[in-house]
Amino acid sequence: MGQGAQSRKELRTRNLQMEDDLKMAREIQLTMLPQWQERRTQLAAQYDAALTGVERVTDLTTAIADSMARHRDPRVAFVPEGPYVVPVHEEA
Repeated sequence: MGQGAQSRKELRTRNLQMEDDLKMAREIQLTMLPQWQERRTQLAAQYDAALTGVERVTDLTTAIADSMARHRDPRVAFVPEGPYVVPVHEEA
Protein backbone atom coordinates (compact mmCIF):
# COMPACT_ATOMS: atom_id res chain seq x y z
CA MET A 1 0.00 0.00 0.00
CA GLY A 2 1.36 3.39 -0.97
CA GLN A 3 1.87 6.28 1.41
CA GLY A 4 -1.20 8.17 0.08
CA ALA A 5 -3.45 5.15 0.52
CA GLN A 6 -2.11 4.60 4.04
CA SER A 7 -2.73 8.26 4.94
CA ARG A 8 -6.31 8.06 3.63
CA LYS A 9 -6.92 4.89 5.64
CA GLU A 10 -5.57 6.51 8.82
CA LEU A 11 -7.67 9.63 8.20
CA ARG A 12 -10.80 7.52 7.64
CA THR A 13 -10.12 5.61 10.87
CA ARG A 14 -9.66 8.85 12.82
CA ASN A 15 -12.84 10.33 11.32
CA LEU A 16 -14.85 7.26 12.30
CA GLN A 17 -13.48 7.46 15.84
CA MET A 18 -14.30 11.16 16.02
CA GLU A 19 -17.85 10.47 14.82
CA ASP A 20 -18.25 7.83 17.55
CA ASP A 21 -16.89 10.24 20.16
CA LEU A 22 -19.30 12.96 19.03
CA LYS A 23 -22.26 10.56 19.16
CA MET A 24 -21.32 9.58 22.70
CA ALA A 25 -20.91 13.22 23.75
CA ARG A 26 -24.35 14.01 22.32
CA GLU A 27 -25.93 11.13 24.23
CA ILE A 28 -24.33 12.39 27.46
CA GLN A 29 -25.57 15.94 26.79
CA LEU A 30 -29.10 14.73 26.08
CA THR A 31 -29.08 12.71 29.29
CA MET A 32 -27.92 15.65 31.39
CA LEU A 33 -29.86 18.44 29.64
CA PRO A 34 -33.25 17.86 31.31
CA GLN A 35 -31.61 17.97 34.75
CA TRP A 36 -29.75 21.18 33.94
CA GLN A 37 -32.83 22.75 32.35
CA GLU A 38 -34.89 22.02 35.46
CA ARG A 39 -32.21 23.48 37.75
CA ARG A 40 -31.80 26.54 35.53
CA THR A 41 -35.56 27.11 35.65
CA GLN A 42 -35.50 26.88 39.46
CA LEU A 43 -32.64 29.36 39.71
CA ALA A 44 -34.34 31.78 37.33
CA ALA A 45 -37.57 31.55 39.34
CA GLN A 46 -35.70 32.30 42.57
CA TYR A 47 -33.94 35.28 40.97
CA ASP A 48 -37.18 36.60 39.45
CA ALA A 49 -39.02 36.25 42.75
CA ALA A 50 -36.29 38.14 44.61
CA LEU A 51 -36.16 40.84 41.94
CA THR A 52 -39.92 41.39 41.81
CA GLY A 53 -40.70 40.87 45.48
CA VAL A 54 -43.10 38.06 44.62
CA GLU A 55 -43.46 35.21 47.07
CA ARG A 56 -44.29 31.85 45.53
CA VAL A 57 -46.58 29.55 47.51
CA THR A 58 -47.53 25.91 47.21
CA ASP A 59 -50.65 26.01 49.39
CA LEU A 60 -52.86 28.87 48.21
CA THR A 61 -55.52 28.51 50.90
CA THR A 62 -53.01 28.68 53.73
CA ALA A 63 -51.11 31.56 52.10
CA ILE A 64 -54.29 33.63 51.77
CA ALA A 65 -55.37 32.92 55.35
CA ASP A 66 -51.90 33.77 56.67
CA SER A 67 -51.76 37.00 54.69
CA MET A 68 -55.21 38.09 55.81
CA ALA A 69 -54.33 37.40 59.45
CA ARG A 70 -50.91 39.05 59.21
CA HIS A 71 -52.22 42.24 57.59
CA ARG A 72 -55.62 42.23 59.27
CA ASP A 73 -57.11 42.90 55.87
CA PRO A 74 -59.42 40.59 53.90
CA ARG A 75 -58.51 42.13 50.52
CA VAL A 76 -56.32 39.91 48.38
CA ALA A 77 -54.48 40.62 45.13
CA PHE A 78 -53.71 37.83 42.72
CA VAL A 79 -50.77 38.22 40.36
CA PRO A 80 -50.57 35.73 37.51
CA GLU A 81 -47.30 33.91 37.03
CA GLY A 82 -44.91 36.13 35.01
CA PRO A 83 -43.30 37.28 32.97
CA TYR A 84 -42.93 40.45 34.96
CA VAL A 85 -41.65 43.79 33.75
CA VAL A 86 -39.06 45.17 36.12
CA PRO A 87 -38.28 48.84 35.56
CA VAL A 88 -34.61 49.73 35.60
CA HIS A 89 -33.36 53.26 36.06
CA GLU A 90 -29.92 54.20 34.81
CA GLU A 91 -28.28 57.58 35.17
CA ALA A 92 -27.90 59.31 31.80
